[in-house]
Amino acid sequence: MLGRATRAIEMTRGGREGNNAFLKFEPGFDHSNTAEFLVQSGVSYKDIVKLSKEANTAANVNINYMDNMVVVAARLGLREMASAFAEGPAKCNLNDLHRETLKSNPQLPERILPVSVLKKGYNNANITPLHTAAINPNVKILERLRTIEPNVNVPDTNNWYTIHYAAACEGPEPLKFLLKNGAAPSSLTKQHETPLHVAARAGRK
Repeated sequence: MLGRATRAIEMTRGGREGNNAFLKFEPGFDHSNTAEFLVQSGVSYKDIVKLSKEANTAANVNINYMDNMVVVAARLGLREMASAFAEGPAKCNLNDLHRETLKSNPQLPERILPVSVLKKGYNNANITPLHTAAINPNVKILERLRTIEPNVNVPDTNNWYTIHYAAACEGPEPLKFLLKNGAAPSSLTKQHETPLHVAARAGRK
């Protein structure tokens, strides 16, 4: 009609292209980058699993390659998603305490060893149960871990301290607890980010 070749344009909402965006990925695209993009874009774990089963996206969205997404979700304060990854593809990378501290109603064992509190999560920036507890608004979990390991403000591989994770939490209590117990609000990650930067990114007030 215009005298020029045209093509159909997909309708979008909010600048997002839905599943069509994933069809643009070329073969060999980094699975970790794809997964991180999905998590950071707010796609639910349930939808990520669904995408991984669709023929058009399965080559680039494979849930089995997402065992390193616990830390990505945790740093955004996405506790439920972090928990889903911890119970799913990353289950072998973490210990039971990692998984319990991410639950809404955890069943912490009566006896917890210090080595379990400081267990490093494989392929997830060495996050410990202290870090996962920090994104849980149930501050009693963090309080309990402190009775076992007094130094609760520990860094992961990228110098994200426990206080950085607490800053991303959906509730303020873990952050208040850490500040009360000597955690420095000026702590810097290797990217020179303070807990305030983390809170802003996660949309916390």
